[in-house]
This record gives sequence, C-alpha cells and structure tokens, in this order.
Amino acid sequence: MRFPVSMYVRVVVLSLAVLMFMTLAVCARSAEQHEEEPIEISMFWLWRGQTNGVLPGDPIVKLMRDKPHIRINEWAGVQLPGAAGRTSLMMAFAGQNPPDCYFSWFHIIRNDIKHGFIHPLNEWIGYDDNQNGQIDDEEAKWEGWKEIPPFIRQVATVDGKVYGIPTVDSYFVGILYRMDLVRQAGLDPNNPPKTWDEFLYWCQKLTDPGKQIQGAKLQRGQRAIALPPNGFLWLPWINSAGGTPEVQVRKSPTTGKEYVFPMEETEFIAPDTGEDLSRQPSVWKAAFGSKEAIEATKFFHRLRWQRWIRDPQTQEPINLTKEEANTGKVTLPDGRTVRFDPKEDVVTGVVRPFQPSDPIFQWMARGEVAMTEFFFNDITMYQSWVGLNPDLVGVMPIPAGPGGMPVVQSQRHYAVMSESVGRRPQRERDAIWEALTTYTSMAAYDDSVRRKVLSGRARFVKPHDLQRLGFGDYIKEVPQCLKDIYAEMDRGEILIRTEPFEGHWVTMEVALNSEVTSLILAESGEDFDFASALKQLEETANNGTMFATPPEVLKKYRPLAWGIFGIVTVLVLFFVAMIVRTNLRAQAKTTAARAGVYKAWLPWLLLVPAIGLIGLWGYYPLLRGIVMAFQDYHIVGKSPWVGLDNFIGIFLNPDFYISVRQTFKYVFWSLLLVFTAPIGLSLLLSEIPKGKIFWRSVFFLPQLTSGVVIVLLWK
Repeated sequence: MRFPVSMYVRVVVLSLAVLMFMTLAVCARSAEQHEEEPIEISMFWLWRGQTNGVLPGDPIVKLMRDKPHIRINEWAGVQLPGAAGRTSLMMAFAGQNPPDCYFSWFHIIRNDIKHGFIHPLNEWIGYDDNQNGQIDDEEAKWEGWKEIPPFIRQVATVDGKVYGIPTVDSYFVGILYRMDLVRQAGLDPNNPPKTWDEFLYWCQKLTDPGKQIQGAKLQRGQRAIALPPNGFLWLPWINSAGGTPEVQVRKSPTTGKEYVFPMEETEFIAPDTGEDLSRQPSVWKAAFGSKEAIEATKFFHRLRWQRWIRDPQTQEPINLTKEEANTGKVTLPDGRTVRFDPKEDVVTGVVRPFQPSDPIFQWMARGEVAMTEFFFNDITMYQSWVGLNPDLVGVMPIPAGPGGMPVVQSQRHYAVMSESVGRRPQRERDAIWEALTTYTSMAAYDDSVRRKVLSGRARFVKPHDLQRLGFGDYIKEVPQCLKDIYAEMDRGEILIRTEPFEGHWVTMEVALNSEVTSLILAESGEDFDFASALKQLEETANNGTMFATPPEVLKKYRPLAWGIFGIVTVLVLFFVAMIVRTNLRAQAKTTAARAGVYKAWLPWLLLVPAIGLIGLWGYYPLLRGIVMAFQDYHIVGKSPWVGLDNFIGIFLNPDFYISVRQTFKYVFWSLLLVFTAPIGLSLLLSEIPKGKIFWRSVFFLPQLTSGVVIVLLWK
C-alpha cells in the first residue's frame, strides 16, 4: 500500500514541531533554573563596616530584596596589622582575587586604569564610534552618562573606554571656624573674608597668645588657625591665586605650536587660531613652581611668620617688617609713631603648627585654635571624633588671592568593576552593573539625605536637597554660612577644583608635605627658600616621579645608556671568566687528591631539596627583580619591555643623587662611629695611665641602676 507524498510531508512537519516544542521546553526549564542560580557580588568601599553609608533600607538592599538571586556582600580581604588604605586591595589584585566592585579615588583612578585593575564599562555605557576619545551624548546607551559633567567623564575615560561611574555626592574641603570665637573677636561669622588680606585680618583678630584656655595641656593661648601640612590641602591656595597644580600641553598639527591648558579643561581650542585640538593627545606636566604656586606658598608662609602687634589705641593689628620688629618702632600711614617692646609685644604669625600627637579638632573643641582647613560635608562627624559641637562650626571657601576667586576643593570618587569581572558570564556582569548603578544612583544619595534628616541632622544638609526632597521647612535651621557657600557654588561664584588625577599625585603629595609645607610650618621655617624647593619639586615631578620621562629625552640618552651597559656587561663577563678560570685551575690541582672520593649521584640527590629552596627563595626573586627592572611592570596584565628606560629615568631624577649622597653620609658616619667609639672606650678602660677606675665605674653604672629611675629623674 502506497501513501501519498503529502502524508510524508505532514509526518515530517509534525515530528519537527514536536521536537522543537520539546527543545524549547528544555531550554526554558534550563533558563529558569539558570535564572534562579544565585550571583555572588563582592563590594569594597574602603571604610570597613560602613560600606560608605549602605545600610538596611538603602536602594542596594531593596535591589537584593526584589531580585533574590543577586547577593551583595562586603568584601573583607586579607588584613595586616598596621596596614592602612588600599593595602588589602592591592594584595588581592596581586593574588588575583579582588572584589567585583570597589571605590577608586578621583586622584587614583587613572593609575588603576594604567595598571589594568579596572574592567571597562562600555558594553553598558556605549562606544566611541567617532573616535574622539570620549563617549558623547549621542553615543551613550546609558541615560545616566548624559547627566555626568564633562570633566568628571574625562577623568574616568581613557582612549574611548569608560572605567568608572562617579558617586552623586562630592567631598568638599573648605575652612571651618568656630562661630562663637569669631563673635568674641568682634567679627561677623555670617560674613567671612573674601580675599587673602581680609583673611589675614580675621586671623590676627582671632589670635590671642595670652588667652587662658580651659583644658589646654600647655598655656599656648589662642591661635587663629591650624594648618595641616598635607599637600592636597595646599592645592586650593594655588587655585585661589588663579593657578593649577598641573597643566596639559597640546600641539597643533598644522602650525606645530604648543598650547597650555589647565588641568580641568575639556574644550581644547587654540586661543589665537580657533583650531580644535580635542583629537590631539595631551602631554601632562606638573606646575608646582608656577608664579601662582609661589604666590600661594608665600601667603602660606606669611600666615606662619608675619610679625605684627596690636595698636595700643585701636587694638587693630599692625603688620611689621623684620627690621621694625627688631627696633621696636613703626610709623603708621597717618604719621603716628608706635613704640613697643620687641620681646613682649610682637606676635609671630597666626598659625599653630600641626602636631600629629594632638589632633587639630581637639584644639578647636578646646578653643586653642579658631579655624582649620578640612572637609565640611558632614560637620557632625567631628562631634563623634572629639566632641566638637557642630552648632558652633561655620564654613567658608578658601579666600581669593590676587587675580583669583574663592575656591572649594571637591573630591568626587568613582565606583568601578575589577578586571576579573570581564571573565565572568554576561548574566553575572549585567547583575554587577545593576549593583554598581544602584549604588551610585540618585535614589541611593537621596536615601542618605533622608537618613540625615530623620536623625536630626537636617541643618547640615544642602538646602537644595532639603527643598528637592520635600523638607523645605528645615531650611531655616541651616546656618547662614552653609546656605551662602552652597548658593555661591551653584551660581559659579566659588571655583570648584579637584586634586590632580593624571600622574602619580600621591607620591608628590607626600613630597610636598615633607619638602615644602612642613618645613614652612617648622620652627626653623622663616628663612626657608620655598620658591626654590617648589621649582625643584616641579622638575622632579616632570622627570619620572609624577610623570614619565618624556620620550624625546629617553631617545636622547638611550645610546649613552646602552654604551655604558655594554661596558659594564663586558667587565662583568671578564671578571666572571677570570673567576671560573681560577677555580678550574684550582680544581685541576686537587683532582689527584680526591681520587678516592665518592662521585656517584647520591650526594647530588641529597642536595636537591636544599638547592631547590635556595633557588626558590633566594635566586628566583633576584632574577625576577632583574627582569622587572627592564619592564614597565604591571601587577595585572602584560608588562612591556622598556630596555634601559627605567635606569635613564632614575639617573635623570635629581632625588636619586640626593639619596646617594645621604646614603654615603650615613654609611661614613656609621662606620666612623662604630669603629672609633669602641676603640676609644677600650683605651679609656684599659690603656690610659690614670682614671681607669673612674671610667670603668661609669661604664658599668647603668648595669646597677634602674632605667625607669633614670627616665623619671630626667623627666
């Protein structure tokens, strides 16, 4: 019996349909099971136990409640005694076990990108289709990207790849002052100084060396301000003088002319020709020795060392030259001559030098200083630290210098994904992206504002946020100085500036502290040549410390470097050959004497464990270090070979020769004292004809006397 062709077609189609249905059912079931599989996400926000404000009720907790398969945990890492900052995070990268997300500071993110720590976010944000190095609004897939200011975008973008999402809130640095002490000095706390001269006047009015301070450890009176020597707190003074700590240089491809732009610039238009230089690469340089930087440091020095007296008639401050301070006489502009006692009446400066053992905010709490420079986002934290009543604290920007504007330093940091995220499946990467955007969302920020209001801290919240979230009734409780500073920032009357984000700023921040600001504040700082020190630091920064040595400089010195390297290599090989030759001759002479020595494989086998351990812990690190010296070494990713460039950079760095000189001095004096002191002591104890008993008694006396008793006697 034969079936028609149409019957066969129907059977085949029906079979395919059944097979497809079964396949789809299996895939759906598999997808359903896959969707239910938990996704573990680890986050590290540096401040352990706080997760930067993420508490129950936050949107990120709501995300886990709405999507139970997403599980977000705080990353712990390895903890070392005494370790601080990002130590555990860097150890995790070295061990290839970093958290999925972490907090990258504004001034560090470029270095994290360079070392390959961060996974790019372009698959969610968008791609640089026009190849201008940035993700423009029309290229962005994620709407949140369009709300980020261009400069903040630029910092987290390298070669068209985006590596971080900024947090909504910024950390602001300004000058904090005790409003009650300001009123006692006859000043208006709601009308802070706008210029450097006005600020110096405020400082002199707030300085009273003879004032009795209750609770002070020593009687030091009241000083106007405590200036921490931190380099990042010195930067706003440069900005207020109209300067910038680093610049970017772009070269015109048509004229070959170089144009210098400030650090914060995002639109690169040649001022004389109007040429668009946005596609040209920037060459970054430090500007610590600029005119504005020297001017700012000069004022910093003046705050510490300006000599002045109070007018005996008006009690107003009178600034003195060093000569006037020594002679005890000054003639005022109105022709009046004021005489004074140079030792009793002259006040030197208005600053109380920083002492790590005695926190600045304890000084403010006790009234030993009236002002300091630090963060003012949440003034209530100083109450928990040292009991400083936040209701007494006012805030003002860094006053304007000559040709500048008032300044507030802003630190807006980034949430980033670790490079290990790139090796996870798409589903897990999407979940991590969702967690990242939730953490940096406006909803998360608003939730933190609401918590402040509910905890009774509404008067320290930005008035704009109170109004926006329906808490307008609390605005009347906000101190007037806070209202003014936020309003002036919104109107552009206060410059908002940042720390440097390009180059190794952290290294230079420490150098500025130890080599400039600390020396100005020290007891011997009056005659310190800070201008030369700043220029020296600028040269150091631009020759390998903060920025890599320029390629044209490296190219110039490479032939000489390779020549020296060749000579050294030949000398080393020559001496190695001489040593081997000498050993072979010695071995030949002793061969006959070892005729009966056992020469089989067993001794070598017994030596293998010892040789292996010595090679593993002794020689392998040495050889690995030698290889690293010729690489641009990165903890993560590839480390390209750079030849002798690292050595050229070291020998071109002026600090290298200072270190060598100090090392030789240390070794010389150490050897001299180590060798001569025992010899001299031996002569005193044994060889001198008279007094041996006396010196022997002095030498042995500490063995009989309690060290504690001696310490108490000296104290």
